[in-house]
Amino acid sequence: MDDKIIKTGEQVADSKEKPAQKPRKKRAAIGATNESILSFIMARDLHECDAIKAAINIIKSGTKVSNITQRDADILNSFLNDGLKPDGSNTVDTVMSHRQFKACRLAMTLGNFFEKKEQITVMSGTLMLFASTTHHVNNILNKLNPTVPQIEDDSADEVKTDLQQPANNPASNSANKQQTPSAQNGKQPVGNPNPSQSPEKAEPAKQQ
Repeated sequence: MDDKIIKTGEQVADSKEKPAQKPRKKRAAIGATNESILSFIMARDLHECDAIKAAINIIKSGTKVSNITQRDADILNSFLNDGLKPDGSNTVDTVMSHRQFKACRLAMTLGNFFEKKEQITVMSGTLMLFASTTHHVNNILNKLNPTVPQIEDDSADEVKTDLQQPANNPASNSANKQQTPSAQNGKQPVGNPNPSQSPEKAEPAKQQ
């Protein structure tokens, strides 16, 4: 009986000396790096991954807002306009506020991909300027509800100025030069006294 008690005491002492083994965490089959990338992608909103790629290309290439390619502009607009609904309640202020809010969110995400603060500042300013561009705001506003008054685009002033100036039409000038002297003096040309009557229907002259 005593031997059993001694052996039991030894076993208890051994169990206290050995640290408890922690369960091993299973490593991801795709690797830790790919697992992090996948988690990042799955946490993004609709069109956000494409917008991140387009914004990084714009900033690193030094492209200005006015020179952004149509492809990159379409990608950014798809992300910035996501969430707007054609329910008739959209105005210039609501559309621009929505686009600016989405641009801020995108800038916060992109801040992790730039090392210099100058690049982050340029990136944030570029996105906000693009989101507030009147041309893009009017386009999406016209698609949502065409009856809403739009803000005047800067390019419209140039068009109005061109329309107000007298047009220099070479074709009209040449046509004026080709008029006969009788037409310029207000006289009707001889030969067809009735302009409404074609030469074919004119009565033949009587032979004497």
